Amino acid sequence: MLMERKQKNSQRIVGPTPGRALGALRLRWAPAASLFLWFLVAACQSNAESVEREAALAPTERFEVRAAARRPNVIVILLDDVRADVFGCSGHPFSKTPGIDSLAADGVQFRNAFVAISLCSPSRATILSGCRPQRTGVFGNRGRELDERVESFPEAFQRAGYRTAFMGKWHMAPGIEARRGFDHWLSFSGQGVYQDPNLWENGERVERTGYMTDLLNDGAVEWLSERNSEEPFLLYLSHKAVHVPFKPAERHRHDYADQDVTPPKSWLDDLSGKPSYMISERLERMSLGAWKPLPGEDLPDRIPTEVTAREIVLAKEKMRDYLRCLRSVDEGVGRILDTLRESGLAQDTLVLLTSDNGLMIGEHFMGGVKQLAYEESIRVPLIVSYPAGFEGPVVREELISVLDIAPTLLELCGIESDSRMQGMSLAPLLSAKPKGLVQWRDDIYYEHFFDRRWRWRPHLQALRTERWKLIQSPMYPGELELYDLVQDPEELHNLAYDPAHEDVLQALDLRLQERVAQAEALRLPELNK
Repeated sequence: MLMERKQKNSQRIVGPTPGRALGALRLRWAPAASLFLWFLVAACQSNAESVEREAALAPTERFEVRAAARRPNVIVILLDDVRADVFGCSGHPFSKTPGIDSLAADGVQFRNAFVAISLCSPSRATILSGCRPQRTGVFGNRGRELDERVESFPEAFQRAGYRTAFMGKWHMAPGIEARRGFDHWLSFSGQGVYQDPNLWENGERVERTGYMTDLLNDGAVEWLSERNSEEPFLLYLSHKAVHVPFKPAERHRHDYADQDVTPPKSWLDDLSGKPSYMISERLERMSLGAWKPLPGEDLPDRIPTEVTAREIVLAKEKMRDYLRCLRSVDEGVGRILDTLRESGLAQDTLVLLTSDNGLMIGEHFMGGVKQLAYEESIRVPLIVSYPAGFEGPVVREELISVLDIAPTLLELCGIESDSRMQGMSLAPLLSAKPKGLVQWRDDIYYEHFFDRRWRWRPHLQALRTERWKLIQSPMYPGELELYDLVQDPEELHNLAYDPAHEDVLQALDLRLQERVAQAEALRLPELNK
């Protein structure tokens, strides 16, 4: 079966030379189609055996969190489109994130955390529930809520006697009303705006002007300051930042102006060896939408890229704006940590920071793209701090899924979890134990579902191990991608058709098909695909 799929692809890629294909269209990289505009128009548009593996952990392998005098308070800070490599603590050369860095210094930083799906609405549903889209019912940004048969972790916290609050971007079904599981609600409908947003608090319009990130931080600090120290709480702070358009606060507008931005190594990727859907999207973008595929038309094997000096300047400034937006988020993290210390709640409060997905900021010449299964899209930050429970700093390299967040929070707070959750509690990893002493997963399964609004970003399924990544699309059978992430971290050299890697491909393909079957087996009845 695998050989048949490969043969189909090898027949497809035998076509005209890039010069002939592009020459016939006389396409050129137009300034209006620059990477700068790609950012502006981009729209927001662990597997089934995890529970079994978690249950199988021997008692001696589990990490017991230090006994606390009370149930911990919990703050979850969810960022938007923030990839794993943009903080100071994650190694960025000049990004200033002292608040987030201090959180990591007091906790555990997971360097290999991945989303189950890289798109706003469905990813947020997986984080809230610990379940894949097949169970949440949220497959895309189509205005659908978490299936009522699935309990979110805020609902479980509320049921256990916690005071719960949500602030920020919900981004499932549009609306201003509070969602299940929250006693306090400060939010907005849909994507929202950066400046002078329309906010609703507990169903009533509130008159607040200013920068969105600051307003949400203000709301979080105000709510925390009013808390009864004897009453446990859960605060879910969900930022709009740093989603496009990357509009920083005025005070940060000139940050990093003197810092040169180094484009990613894959920026001028000519897509050699990449699937036909990526080549098709490149052709369509280069022609400003004028290019349309013709029946039986051959596609070029690669598309050399051309950029002007002006386009490079604009692209670098957009990258700076991305980091500038993060500055206000980081200031809010610092304010929250200060508020906890001032109120005497710091020791007993667990703070978790992550993102709904990553973002390609020019990698593979794809500005503002998040659905493709490359590292920049699917890898996210994940930091957990709980002074009363464990000490930092600790850095973990295990493969983590955002599906693990819900079961982790529930276990650390002593709340019974929904047995249908598909993640694994991270409790055994919240220590400095050497890697390998805890039985853990050895792969991550990623899936993205097709949405007609992004017609060249098909249904994708991917398997990511410590070293390898295999990507396939049910819509493009036979077009496989295989990357050695140790030798080729930029994912430039597709090894799927290299005979020397046939054994690796066969083994990964078998495991990927198992993960696909496991995910589908968990689908709730009556959920449409």
